[in-house]
Amino acid sequence: MAAFSPWGPLRWILPKIGVENWTLVGGASFEDRCTAIATSLPAVARIAASFFLRIDDPPSRFSREIATLTERNLEIVRTLLPAVNVHRESLRAEPSKWVPIAAQIAAQSGSIVIDISTLPKRVWLFLIKRFLDSPTVTDLVVCYTRPQLYPEGPLTQDALPVESIPGHGRIIAAPTPTLVVGIGYVAFNVNELVEQSGNSKLKFIFPFPPGSPAFRRNWKLVDQLMPDARIPLEIRRIHAMDMFAALSWLRTVGSECSGMLDMVALGPKPHALAMGLAYRGMRGNAQVLYSQPLIYRPDYSKGIGVNSDGSAASFGYCLRRGGTDLF
Repeated sequence: MAAFSPWGPLRWILPKIGVENWTLVGGASFEDRCTAIATSLPAVARIAASFFLRIDDPPSRFSREIATLTERNLEIVRTLLPAVNVHRESLRAEPSKWVPIAAQIAAQSGSIVIDISTLPKRVWLFLIKRFLDSPTVTDLVVCYTRPQLYPEGPLTQDALPVESIPGHGRIIAAPTPTLVVGIGYVAFNVNELVEQSGNSKLKFIFPFPPGSPAFRRNWKLVDQLMPDARIPLEIRRIHAMDMFAALSWLRTVGSECSGMLDMVALGPKPHALAMGLAYRGMRGNAQVLYSQPLIYRPDYSKGIGVNSDGSAASFGYCLRRGGTDLF
């Protein structure tokens, strides 16, 4: 494991890596924050090629509005970046659809920045796994931009049953795995999984300090997920943006249970990234689980989060530099 944790504001960490040309992978989304990477990245790095992935949800009453907002954001991206390549796929596309796309991206440049802010977990976790498995990818930075806010109320609908993220399933049977749940806002279909954990040790990753109103919504989810107050419970408070701290803790938990670990990625995306990276070292005993919503509200998130100086609240996590993994 690396002796340091290479992460911080994207505009601070990226110039320190020393790469001349980057390939950018982003999400073409209805969320405003999908444009933040196109606004901030050219100021600190040279973009040799850019790929924006447009993921289509199943048809719903929101489809027309979502399409309009996505086209608007794509126009913004196209004015800021040269030669934007757009790949369009269904949310429920099989992993085989993403294999050639990952290979095409890796062939453009050995140095990749992937913005996971608005991409579905089942897509970006799979792509990052492919990039890390590729010998041609010498440098890999993951970017995440906070929104200004998440509105109150149900933000998604029609969540699928809990299943493993593509490329992150269990290979070796684990009859009594330890269950770790990343705490976010919505339980989706995870309640039954928590109930089935029985008397096994249950652990929550709680984003801290969450601020208000996130604090109230996080604790509401904890209350919903608690099937029985008598079940032993550990709540680990880790900053929502500190991916490396979450990864370190997950590895400790994994070593205690011989890697027999179910990780449920309900919480912040940096915590979900930590789950994906922890999975790599558990030799098929673990799995990363999620309940994928099929419908998102057009106002799922609003605006782009900003720092005290007015810059976009975009964070970078350097996973590989010069062919060496840093996690």
